Amino acid sequence: NQIILASAGDKIYSGAKGATPSDITGTATVTAGQNTQVHWVTVNDTALGCNGTNPPWVVDASANAAVLGGSPPSFGTMATKWNYTFGAGHAAATRTIRYSAMGSTISWPSANTVSALLGDSSPAIEGRDFIWQLSHLGDSLFVGLANSVGRVLYTGDSTTPFRYQQLSDFGIEGQSYVPVGAGG
Repeated sequence: NQIILASAGDKIYSGAKGATPSDITGTATVTAGQNTQVHWVTVNDTALGCNGTNPPWVVDASANAAVLGGSPPSFGTMATKWNYTFGAGHAAATRTIRYSAMGSTISWPSANTVSALLGDSSPAIEGRDFIWQLSHLGDSLFVGLANSVGRVLYTGDSTTPFRYQQLSDFGIEGQSYVPVGAGG
C-alpha cells in the first residue's frame, strides 16, 4: 500500500495515486516560507520529514503527522543508512551530523555525532560552511556542504562507528532531493 506525501504552506498532505490529498498535519508544526524546503526520508513503513525550522515529523500509513519522539534538533536534511537515521543542517551546529541509536528513529544520544570538517577545521569556518544535503548511495552516506563534499563511512567500531572523509574543496549550490531507487 503506497501513499503520496507532500507539503504545501504550513500543511502536510497524504493520498493515494489519483485521489484527492487529505490534510494530515495533526500535531506537527510546519513553518511555511520561501526558503523553507521540506525533506522526506523513509524508514521501514514510516516517513520522516524535516525543514530546518521545526522539529522533525513522523508519518505512518495509518496516522496523522506528529513530532518525532526523542527530541532531535530541527534538521534541514535526513537520511537512513546502516540501520541508523542521520540528520544535519541544524543552525546550532552547521557541520555536525547527528545519528540515532541503531534501529531507532526516536533515540538520539547526544554523543552520536560526526563532524563534517572542511580542510580548515577552525571555528571561523563553521559559519561559512554548512551541510545542505545528506543522501546515501552504495556503501556511503554522502554529505553536500556549501564549500565541500564528503562522505560518512561505517567503521564497524563500537566506540566510533562512523568517520567523515572529505572528497572535494568545492560544494553544492543548495538543497535538492535525490531519489533513491528500489533496494537503495
